[in-house]
Parts: sequence; C-alpha cells; structure tokens
Amino acid sequence: MTQVNDGPPHAERTRLAARRGPASRRLRKPAILGSRHPLTRDTLPTEALVEDPAIEAEQLRSLWDVGLAESRQFAVKLRHAARHWPEDDIDPTLRDEANLVVSQALRCSVVHASHLLEDAHTAVTHLPLLLDRLEAGELPARWFTFVLRRSRGLREPALRELDESVAAWLLTVDEDRFRRELGALVRWLRDDQEAAQRSRPERSVDILPPDEDGTACLQVTGPAPEILALGRRLDSAARAVQRAQRQALENGGEIPFDDGSVAETAKPLSLAALRYQVLTGSVLETGTVEVPRERFRITVTVPALSLLGVVEAPGMLDGIHPIPAEMARELAGQDSTWFRVLTDPASGAFLPLPADRYTARPDMLEHLRLRNPTCAVPGCTRPTSFASEMDHIQEFDHHHPASGGATSIENTHLLCWVHHKLKTAGLIDPVRDRACAPATGASTGTSPSSDSVTSTGTGTGTGTGTYQPGSTNWTIRGRPPIEAVDDTDMITPWVVNTFTRMWDEVQQRIARHRIPGAGNGDDRADPENPPPRELDREFGPPPY
Repeated sequence: MTQVNDGPPHAERTRLAARRGPASRRLRKPAILGSRHPLTRDTLPTEALVEDPAIEAEQLRSLWDVGLAESRQFAVKLRHAARHWPEDDIDPTLRDEANLVVSQALRCSVVHASHLLEDAHTAVTHLPLLLDRLEAGELPARWFTFVLRRSRGLREPALRELDESVAAWLLTVDEDRFRRELGALVRWLRDDQEAAQRSRPERSVDILPPDEDGTACLQVTGPAPEILALGRRLDSAARAVQRAQRQALENGGEIPFDDGSVAETAKPLSLAALRYQVLTGSVLETGTVEVPRERFRITVTVPALSLLGVVEAPGMLDGIHPIPAEMARELAGQDSTWFRVLTDPASGAFLPLPADRYTARPDMLEHLRLRNPTCAVPGCTRPTSFASEMDHIQEFDHHHPASGGATSIENTHLLCWVHHKLKTAGLIDPVRDRACAPATGASTGTSPSSDSVTSTGTGTGTGTGTYQPGSTNWTIRGRPPIEAVDDTDMITPWVVNTFTRMWDEVQQRIARHRIPGAGNGDDRADPENPPPRELDREFGPPPY
C-alpha cells in the first residue's frame, strides 16, 4: 500500500509559488507549525492508541485510504466540472445552459450544479496549488470545502494570495486548528480588499424553505442600527395593540388583532405573537410603483378525507411543502371558497382541463402549477407560484392557430424566465409525451371553474381505466433526451388503497356472519353470530 507523506518540502513549495509573481513572496501568514511526529498511514494505529493492532490497525488504514480516495475524487470532479465553465462567462445564457447540463450529468438540482461550477472554476483558476495538494491526497476534501466556502467574495488578487499562503502550510494539524488559521487569514485578506473599496453592508430579505412541521422563516439582514430601529418600531406597535386588547377585555369592546384566542382565554396575545400579527397584517407601501396582482393564489391541497378528519394524510403547500393535516384543516376552515381538484384515484395524475386560446385561463394555469410546482425543466427548483411564464411546447401559430401549437394542457407548461429564455433561443427543446387516458370509456368531472372535463381513451392507456401522468422529453443541444414525468398527488392513491382494503375487510366480516341457504341460493343470518351493528350505525346499511 502507498504511504502518504506531507507532500513536497516547505522550501520546494515556496520555490514553486515564487514563480507566480511578486505577491507570492509576501505571504500573509507564516506556515503553520505542525506536529513534530506527523500522523501518517503507517503511524496511524500507534498515534490513535489502538488496543488491538491486528484488527483495528487494518480497519483504520482502510478508512485512511477512503479519505485519500475522497480527496482525489473531489479534485477530479472539480477539474471535470471546470471544463463546462463557459469561455464567455459574462453571457448569462451560456452559464444557465452549463448549469443545466451539469445538473443532468450529476442528477442534482440546477442550483447545486451552479454552486459546483463556481467552486470548480475558482479551484482550477484561482487555487491551483491547493487543488494539487487535494489531488495528491495531502488536503482532506472537507478542508478544501472550507477554503471554497470561506473564500467566496474574494477577488482574484486575494484568492491568489490565499492559495499561495495555505499551500505553504504544513497540514499536520487537526481540523479545528486549520479552520481557525484559515478564518484569520481570510478575514485579513477580506479586510484589505474592503479597505480598498469599502462596500455598504448587505441588505436582504430571504424566505427560507418551510420545515416539516409547517412553519417557515423570513430572514431580514441589514446594518445593525437599521434592524434594531425596525425591531423597536415593531415592538412599539405590538405594545400598543396589546394595550388596546387589555382595554377591550375590560370594557367589553371589539378586540383588535384577535385570532380568537384572546376572547377565548380573556388574555391579550403575547408581544411575540403581536409582532407577528402586525408584521403580516401591515400594508406594504411602494409609493408610485404599482405592484401587479398575484398571478396565483397560495394553494393548500388537502385530501378530502383529511379535511373530514377521517385520515391524517398531510396537505401540500403550493405542491412543494407538506404541512400537517391539522394545519391544513385549520387553513381550509378560515377560507370561504374551496376549489375542487380532480385526480385519478389510482395514479394520482391531475385530470386535464380544456383550453383553446393563446392566453391561458386562470383554471388552466392552476392545473399547470399543480402538474409542475417547480419549473418544468428537469433539475430546476424555482417555484412556479411566482416569476414563472407559460410556454407553448409546440410553438403557437398566431397566423394559423388551427395548424398546431394549441393552447391546451398537453401543449403548455410553466417555466422560469431563465429556462424560458433558453427554450426561446433554441438551446433546449421539449417534446411532450401525452398523458395516457383510460383505454376504456371516458372519465368526466368538474373543473374549479365548473367546466365539464372529459378524457376519452385513445388506445394508449393501460386498459385498467387509470389516467396515467404524462411526461416531457428535454433535449439540450442535441444530446440524448431527458424525460421529466409530471407531478402527481401522492396522497390520493394511498387513501384509495386504504379504503379499498377497509372495504374488503368489511366484506369479509359480513361473509363470516352468514351461512349458506337451504339449496335455494339465499343466505340467512347466523343467529349465533350476528353482523356487527356498529357498521350500520356509522355507515348505514350495506353497501355503505
């Protein structure tokens, strides 16, 4: 097995770094003083105080080898990914296409692929010395990830100095020491960079993804004085409302900002709860800028049986985030208008709606959003509930609408503006594989706008009366197509299967309480084992 040292001597690495220019001769920090007895693959068992060298030593050496392989594979991955960085990195279209291609190769999201491409470009272009040490197995992959994360935002001169400084370190220290030294060096470089061109503090508002319990977080970042001032204004408003709630309870007047709990408990809401009420109930002022009307409502999809409290199947917020059944029922109870969504009971596919014009109807857009809660391009995670655009898969012919490209469910989808631009430019090309309608008969239902919905078998169905979800094949610059299957309602098939099983159990129980008739084909109840009466009381007489 190969023994791994600490790499080339310090003097040799310094000499190599010196070839790159004057900056390399003024390292920001001296080399880290490592252990006088560096840990290597052969000394690992002794240094780790292993009690049974015969067994434990080989296991630890195998784990050591896995770490080396991980470092080398990470370096290879970065080098391969960097090849897809566009030569003209100023053109956002080329970057978007590269992100999409890499996401398909690694079967990851477009966002993850974008971060990987940036890391790969940084590593190959600005951190070549550290990348060499990573590929040699001298630098753990996890440590190199620390360097990439900490160095984000550094410009080229600072990155070059970072690469030359850290590459000269003796990496015979523990992870905590490495992170402290790295943090100090990056802070030093960042301060010099900001001193050269002082930037204003970041001001941003981020919407974090909801948690599994149905809660989410709105993160506001800005200069401390501004955030503290905002907090004080919010706190003053909450205290004023709390004072008004106390007075209303004493005088019997109308209680402001009451969600029902104040009248029930005869206690005002807490300041934390009132801050939330004031913040979410405030009118957003934009001056003379007109805010466009929301294209989509926030949709909470609740299974009918969960709505009735029969099962505890979760609801779905905008088709992406699951929320507890109790929260879904509470939200449904607060709204006066419900929309019925028809799905196939076996596959969960959303049944299609008719449309025959270029501009989609609101109910058609809602169906498209249910079918694709995120951009229809594989790997894209941008929600279609906002900043999405309806696109014709086969282009709409404005001069001859009947010749093709109809505005129908099967010929439209929702894309984010980035991938809509790529499709318009011809860089990506979708081909729709129509959903399979039942092969026998037709299914009829009602759309949210009370239109009749009929899907007739085309001979391509399964023969079981199940409406199967459709799919779209995406081609990226002539590469082999990638199939993206439509989203379905995951809960409906489970509920149908559960109640089918319950129905079968009920039938079996009824059959056990009957005895054959006396040759006349009739059945009569067994007086010693009567059928369970609670079924009749709860569901009525059979067949329920």
